[in-house]
Amino acid sequence: MMTMLRIGLVGLGRLGKIHAEILSGQISNVDLVAVCTLDDKEKSWAVSKLGLSATCCFSDFEKMLDEAKLDAVVLASPSSYHFNQTYLALSLGIHVFCEKPLAVKEEKIQNLFDILNTNSGLVCQVGFMRRFDPVYMKAKEKIVNGDIGEIILFRGYSLDPISEIHNFLKFLPSSSGQFLDMAVHDIDMANWLIDAFPKTIYSCCNSFSFREFEEFGEGDNVTSLMQYENGSMAFIMAGRTAQHGYHIETEIIGTKGTIRIGSVPSPHQLEILDGSGVRRECYTDFADRFYLAFQNELVAFIKNIHEDEAPKCGIHEAYKATLIALKATESLKEKTLIKL
Repeated sequence: MMTMLRIGLVGLGRLGKIHAEILSGQISNVDLVAVCTLDDKEKSWAVSKLGLSATCCFSDFEKMLDEAKLDAVVLASPSSYHFNQTYLALSLGIHVFCEKPLAVKEEKIQNLFDILNTNSGLVCQVGFMRRFDPVYMKAKEKIVNGDIGEIILFRGYSLDPISEIHNFLKFLPSSSGQFLDMAVHDIDMANWLIDAFPKTIYSCCNSFSFREFEEFGEGDNVTSLMQYENGSMAFIMAGRTAQHGYHIETEIIGTKGTIRIGSVPSPHQLEILDGSGVRRECYTDFADRFYLAFQNELVAFIKNIHEDEAPKCGIHEAYKATLIALKATESLKEKTLIKL
């Protein structure tokens, strides 16, 4: 019989609440025993929705690690906290599931390699949930089987609804940039599906609707063109101004065929025919589109701990995606081609 794992969760924002719901009622052999947040309303939510006592709701991460006797932590905190919290937990022998990005500087991830090299039994998994989405997993299977031949081009769009732009603008000063905060998912998908590493990157952007981005050398929409070592190309776009909703779209063009995912970002086949024509309702946010993937990645994390297996999406994968995102950002700000 598997032992019950004691889990602590950091951050109870939109994604943190999804992780909390999954950990507290949808995965066996885990016990969500503590949460950490600075927001008193989020603590009240944890007490009322998760059944935790007030003494299990911490404001201080180190205090939670010291008092809660955890086997593992799930980090859904702001990006700038990820490295320090991951480093501290791993140093104490605690397994870590961390949302992307694992760090915002290349050299910091190198420090995590050192810890894991001396603690081989620890699991450190990074939240690239698309690898656990059934549709993307099927695409990977077909590519590995050679169904579409050699990959010519990977095209990835990540578009947030414009209805959420003002919520995002509040956090713009602390943002790591569009490539690290958003397009890193497409970068990871390109790495995973192409199974290679870029040799050149060129990025550009513009602020079409919100000039606030210009102060930080960014745009409300950004793009990057990459060529991989094996000759395959990747075109990646991230934007914050989609009028129709949350839109994640991927196309992989091969020498023998093409795979498309999410061309119409709709959760169902229902169509509305009215005076405006024929239309489908679109996803409103990431929770609608990737809830099953969030569930699958946490199930995999717990399974890896119980079975003492290395995660399929660990810090090696995070290092590659982070490095590419940083270089894409560098190209954007320097307005130049970057060679890796």
